[in-house]
Amino acid sequence: MTQGIKKFRAPLTIRLEGPSVKNHRLALNGLASLLKAVQRVIDVVGENLAGRPESGHSHGKGMHRAWELQLVEVSLGSLSLVCDLPQKAQSELFPDIGEKTLDAFVSGIDSIARNGNEYPKGFDVRVLSSLKDVARSLDHGIDSVSFSLEMSEGRKRALVDNKTREKLLARIGQLSTRRCAIEGRLLMVDLRERSSDATMVCRIHPSVGRPVECSFSRNHADMVLWGLGKNVQAVGEAIVSENGDIRRFSIAYLYVLGGHEPEKEGPASGAHSPFHSGLDIDELAKLQSVQPVYDFDAMLGDFWPEDQSVDDFIAAIRRLREESNLSGTKK
Repeated sequence: MTQGIKKFRAPLTIRLEGPSVKNHRLALNGLASLLKAVQRVIDVVGENLAGRPESGHSHGKGMHRAWELQLVEVSLGSLSLVCDLPQKAQSELFPDIGEKTLDAFVSGIDSIARNGNEYPKGFDVRVLSSLKDVARSLDHGIDSVSFSLEMSEGRKRALVDNKTREKLLARIGQLSTRRCAIEGRLLMVDLRERSSDATMVCRIHPSVGRPVECSFSRNHADMVLWGLGKNVQAVGEAIVSENGDIRRFSIAYLYVLGGHEPEKEGPASGAHSPFHSGLDIDELAKLQSVQPVYDFDAMLGDFWPEDQSVDDFIAAIRRLREESNLSGTKK
């Protein structure tokens, strides 16, 4: 099959090397699993790019088709599969999101292979997890999977081999999972299910630090909607980096703080915070990741200038409280 590569929109060549390919004994299920994993990684990268405000896009119905790969050519020997994006439709509002997604997909894999410390554009924990499924093909007679993307500005390449897999696993190993709680104002809810894991997304803005993107299932949609615009406490599983940043948060329970009463009994009704949930003090401490203090000196802070008196400190606290009351917030 030799259609000119120029006829394609953004041809992505997936090339497999290894004993299974040389011996022409590549398991069909293994190939199908590999291609599904590749598409799943691209789906999550596309969702991340389309969901970012700076991208100017919003992934609504049909948006996933913009980065859905189609098989257009197969070459034997070292098995090469040439895939391309769907043909552009005149009705597409954002005709370039598919190309941007494939560009971020290939560039991100290459960045990980080169020991990049930051998350590549469009990458997050879900992408790393899905990419690990791509690397699993290396256990089935495949030595490497390479990606070559033809763009108008040139060709980009990336390679998934055992070295890349080791770096990927080391990157994932830097993350830990813990059960914890976060508090803040719930300011965004997106009820469109992500195709990669069938979850929905919301965003909680803590009083200090970056907003936290949270995922939740359809069963928790009413609970999350009730908390929209309110101060809430979310309890669930967090994937945390070595420096303590929350990379991903999955909501198990959500409590509305501040005495807001729901109109009827439901997932968010009754208890507004773990204080009213019947948990004992040890369970509350574990839930909020509170550790015991063995050294009183460790609790002493050095944030207040030594040349200012206790009276100055008390006056500053009172002033902050007055300002908070005037602005309608609570400190």
